[in-house]
Amino acid sequence: PLIAEDIRAIRRAGEYTVQHNVTREAEIAVVVDEDSVKYLGLDGANLQSGEVDRITSWNGDVRLVDRSVNTLTGDLISYQRDRIARIGAPIDYILFSDIKMLDLDYKFYIMLSCFQYDDAVLSAVRQKIYDRGATVLWCYAPGFIHEGKADIANMEPLTGFRFAMSTEPSSPRINITDFTYPFFVGETALTSFGVKYSISPLFYVADSKAQVLGTYQGTGLPSLAVKKVGEATSIFCGSNKLTTPLIRGIAREAGVHLYSCSGDPFEANDRFALLHTSTGGDKTISLRAPADVVDVFTGEIVAANAARFTVNVPAEQTRFWFIGDAKDFPRERASGS
Repeated sequence: PLIAEDIRAIRRAGEYTVQHNVTREAEIAVVVDEDSVKYLGLDGANLQSGEVDRITSWNGDVRLVDRSVNTLTGDLISYQRDRIARIGAPIDYILFSDIKMLDLDYKFYIMLSCFQYDDAVLSAVRQKIYDRGATVLWCYAPGFIHEGKADIANMEPLTGFRFAMSTEPSSPRINITDFTYPFFVGETALTSFGVKYSISPLFYVADSKAQVLGTYQGTGLPSLAVKKVGEATSIFCGSNKLTTPLIRGIAREAGVHLYSCSGDPFEANDRFALLHTSTGGDKTISLRAPADVVDVFTGEIVAANAARFTVNVPAEQTRFWFIGDAKDFPRERASGS
């Protein structure tokens, strides 16, 4: 069966990865904090995210289903993974508490749910992230709780921003107000983002040294801002729902290599790249360095010694490529012969 041939091809790719000690050098880290969850209230809400899930059954039938989420973490954590996967670069996921133990060298950190911290984590963030000149995106309520105590003043030591808080329930949807900032260059479709349902509390920037890039749609309060913190670039986003163009724009400005800008789910390591198409059409992949490109499933050489290549792929199909010297991954091995 065809699926058996595909499985054999994937297995051989895995064997190659192990035998040749293929590394995975992601330049982006998504950081989540399991300890922050215990400070959230029990949430049985079933809110409309504003997005539609495309459900494909085993027989090929397709259903469109309105996406329902709980109030905060549904869009912030669970479904955020889908938007992040579409920026066109490999990403690592790490725990906030592990920053103390890891040797970090990422260019861009996305702090999704880092609502609480202690002094040890603060010291690690300063030494391993800020002192190394990285770019950090803080989401919703970063550092609101320090050593178990909630206070708006706790947020500045961690993020570099001074904040204020609004307890009136309101939508965290954000309007972009400064389209000249480099994050938005080339992302012409990005004018606003976020959910329409209300959240309380909401946090906003009250810092004269910060550059405001966006405001809450309902209140006009500063909700998207950027500031230099030592050698690093610190960004605050008050929305619990990010958008792929924003993340991609920040990554580009942070110096992250973007393989793809098509908005399709993408993954890569030093020898393999994978794309799954949400929409059909031409897909251009930009490599870190010129290389041969071989289709893992068919063995076809897609490009030779190319720094970038373009393929036309129908919607809802997967392409899996070997990136390197074509002689290292012969076509007959990939085709199962």
